[in-house]
Parts: sequence; C-alpha cells; structure tokens
Amino acid sequence: MLRLLYALLCLSSFLGICAERATISGFGNIGVVHSNSDTYRFRTDISRDNDNFEDSLDFSAISSLGIQADISLFQDFDLVTQLIYRGQKKSTLDNALSLAFLRYKPAPDWELRIGRTQLDLYLLTEYRDIGFAYPWAKIPTEVYAILPYRNLDGADFTYFKTHNDLDYRIKLFNGQSSSNIALDSENVELKIEDVMGVSFELSQFDWTLSLKHTQARTKNNISTMTGIIGGLQQIPDVIWPDKAAFINDFSLVNKKAYFSSAGLKYNLGPLTFLTELAHLESESSVVSAVNSGYVSTTYNFDKGQLFYTFAIAESKPSKFNDAVGIQRSLPNQVEEIILAVNESFRVFSPNQQTHSLGVRYDLKDNIALKLQIDHTKIDPQGGALWSYQGMNTLAPKESFSTVFFSVSFTF
Repeated sequence: MLRLLYALLCLSSFLGICAERATISGFGNIGVVHSNSDTYRFRTDISRDNDNFEDSLDFSAISSLGIQADISLFQDFDLVTQLIYRGQKKSTLDNALSLAFLRYKPAPDWELRIGRTQLDLYLLTEYRDIGFAYPWAKIPTEVYAILPYRNLDGADFTYFKTHNDLDYRIKLFNGQSSSNIALDSENVELKIEDVMGVSFELSQFDWTLSLKHTQARTKNNISTMTGIIGGLQQIPDVIWPDKAAFINDFSLVNKKAYFSSAGLKYNLGPLTFLTELAHLESESSVVSAVNSGYVSTTYNFDKGQLFYTFAIAESKPSKFNDAVGIQRSLPNQVEEIILAVNESFRVFSPNQQTHSLGVRYDLKDNIALKLQIDHTKIDPQGGALWSYQGMNTLAPKESFSTVFFSVSFTF
C-alpha cells in the first residue's frame, strides 16, 4: 500500500502540469503550552513523546503546519495530497503524508476514494488537524488522544442523500494503518490491519449527528511486550498452570479491537453545543475498555467566541491476578516481569477529568488568536494520555492547570 501512495504522489506531480485545475491551500498553528505540573507533560495523543520536562514552555506540542494540493485530473477524477508537520522529531514522507488519494465522483450522490484517507473515527475527523476550524486551542484529548491513528491506507465509499431537508451521508471504509506508541523509554510501532468501518451522518442547517463504528486487528506486539512474553514463557507450568491462557489474552497479535463514537453539533442562536461519546475495547487484556466523552458550549459574538468544555476518560485496567502466587514460588526470577506486565496494563488506561475555559478572537478572516486554560484531575496511575517519566504503576494522583495560547491560520 505504501508503494501505491508513493505512486500517487509521483502521479500528482506529473499530472499537475497538465491538470485542468490545481488548487494549493494550507493551514497551521503556532502555539505554546505551559503547565504547573512537575509530573505530567501535555501531548496531543499517545504517539507523541514529550521529553520537555526541564523547560516551562513547550512550543511544539500544539504547533503544526500543513499544505494540501487538490488536482482536477479528468472528468469525474481528482487527486488530493496533504503533508502535515506536527513537531515530529524524525520527519519522513510516511509520517508527514496525511492524505494521498485518488477520488472518483461520477455523480453528486456518491464517491470512491483510493489511497491514504482520514480514518473516520470522530465527528471532527475531517478537520481535527486544522486548528482554525474549531474554537479550542486543542481538541479534547480525553476522546482524541487514546488512539494515535489518523490515516487509513485503503479505500472508502461514500453515499450522499438529501430528503425532506435532511442531509444523509453513509461511508464504508477498509484498509490498514500504523502508528507509534510513545512509552517512557522508547517509541514503538503498532500496526493494525483488516480495518473495517462505517460512518453515518445526518444533518440540517443547524445541527449534525454522527454515529461511527470501526473494528481492526492488531498485527504485532509492541517491542516491550515481546520481551515480557518471553520472560513469562520461562515460568514452569507446574508453578503457573494458567500461563498459556494468560499469555494469549495478554498478546496483541491478531487481536480484534473495536471503537465506536457518537457526536452531535447543534447551533442555537449565538450558542453552539458540541458533544462526543466514545468507547474503545479489545480482545487483548492490555487494552482496557475505555469510555470517554466531552460536552462543550461556545458563545459566538462578533469576531470572537467564548467556550467551556468538560471532558472525561475512564477505564479499568486489567490485573495480574496470579502474580502473588507466582512471586511466592519464584520471587527473584519474576518480580521484574510482573512489574512490566502491570506497566503494560496501564499504557491504554486513562482516568482523568478536565474543565476548560477559553476565548478565540478572529483577527482576520484567516487568522485567529486562542487562549485556553485547562484544569485536569488525574487519578493514581491514570495519566496514560500524558507524558510521564517513570513507572506508570507509581504515577501519582494530581490536579493541575495547563495554559494554551495559539495563532491558527489558513492560506
């Protein structure tokens, strides 16, 4: 699939010369983050490692720059490519290439896209990286940070319909994706395959309702888990009869994962209400069942917006129930393995609540200033969405504030 994406890029460069119409556009965000926590550091999702623990100001966490090319090829065909820099420490074509798809739209009511598209998990999927498109300085991480996957290498089919002033949109998609998971000591890759999903949206002039469901199969264990499983396999069966069953449940290889979300946007005079609920679960015991959501109210006035948001993420991580009995039998050999197992159980296990207040002011039609203050309460061992130096099993309970300031723009 990656070869196809590269081929599409080469094709866009070649055909751009003779295209009937080519449009170049872009967007960006220049932002700074300050937190009064000495323990946790902000990150937009769990793929971002943040080692900025010494400096009080972080200029990379919410800063980004994107450029998009829309090229009309022939009748009913166009090609879209998009590159985004999000502060990657090591930039490659693969991690910067956000979109690269060929679109076939022979009629107003349906289209087919092949290549790299957005992975349609959320209400704000289409513009989650375009800060100018929403009032906040950053989207609610309680919902958007637990899954690091943004793109789908594959195909999707969308059907549009208008009936009795209602607009319907149904999308089916299939493909694969890959992303890194940022752990304390390293950044590891986790691939998902057989991604299948459906997205349904219903809208009128003042409101939009979205319902989405996706399932995928995790292809590999992250590297740290491979070593843990190797250590667990050395424990004699006579000491741990349930070893094989535990390892099977613990492994991520060929395990299905499911993600569902529901979103609603409603405009009522000067007020805009926005809410999303999401649920994540997996056949692997490493991925906790996570319930998350947010509600946001925005007051629109002249060139500005005032907003309040409440967001929450809750999970119940698995426990190594056999650990005590095994340690009694082999205390010197398995203590580190047991600690590593419990660490793994908390990689995908956030437990936190956030209240946000903020303001946006549009300097121009394409430039907006944003200021946002978050107050976050993290439960013990519940800071999976944040960067934390040390063992997750020892991560403390903490309440703290984070300030975000940004300039969002389009061109």
